[in-house]
Amino acid sequence: MLKTIKIGMEYETSLFQMSETFKTHTGSVVAEAKKMSEKMRHYYSFTEVAYAFVKTADSMQCYGITGARYLQLVERAADSGAAKNLALKDSIDRIESAMRGEAEASEYLGLTLNDTYMKNMAFGGALREVWEKLDDNTKAWYRWHEVMSQSEKYAGAAGRATGTLEGALKSLWGTIKDKLGPALQDLNTSLAAYVNLANGALQTTPLDNRIKLLETRLASMKNAEETARSSGRKTSTKTMPAWSSKARACTARLPIRRIHTMKRWPSSPGTMSTPIN
Repeated sequence: MLKTIKIGMEYETSLFQMSETFKTHTGSVVAEAKKMSEKMRHYYSFTEVAYAFVKTADSMQCYGITGARYLQLVERAADSGAAKNLALKDSIDRIESAMRGEAEASEYLGLTLNDTYMKNMAFGGALREVWEKLDDNTKAWYRWHEVMSQSEKYAGAAGRATGTLEGALKSLWGTIKDKLGPALQDLNTSLAAYVNLANGALQTTPLDNRIKLLETRLASMKNAEETARSSGRKTSTKTMPAWSSKARACTARLPIRRIHTMKRWPSSPGTMSTPIN
């Protein structure tokens, strides 16, 4: 049951993250993510593809990698990850780092995108004289072309990976998640409403109510001791209320201003001879 609820939570969280990232374009991007997952036979589930979109959307937009190019980049990251038996999260993180110029991250995927390569070998060395003068956006554009060129051999690998037992099981689990996620939306909405209701009740219950109860009990203890002193006898621990030692221990967690007030009480014989610390 808990695992089922977790699947629903992951799906719901993915939708929320996509709506916060893509705003008015959320519907179309969600549709593209679902289509991409189906194309690779759910080897990577919708939630995994959604992560890739959310993780890289802002950075790639800054570099001008948008629209069809952006979709191709995410899909190629999935195929490259499948070829290397990586989670899509790891694969897209590596490619995003490479697009920023941190080329070492992509080497495990079989991609060479460091500055030396881009300057001297990419595009037949055509960038040798101009690479250092290019801005980051232009460099990212050239790196995108290299990513697509060098990873061409991996195209479709995510779908082909389902031909192995491990891949088939991964595909099955992805299909289950993609079917259950949408079906659990109403349940999750109801559960969220109950949780928020309980949380609201806790937040609106004043802490002072509990503190006042403790103060009342401490005042009762004080009165008992004063009565004992006036009658000339000590108050033994046996005659004190059973909760007295617990109440004194609890004062350590009271607000400082209340503790200072308590410290002004006169010390007393017996069990109350030491001020509250």
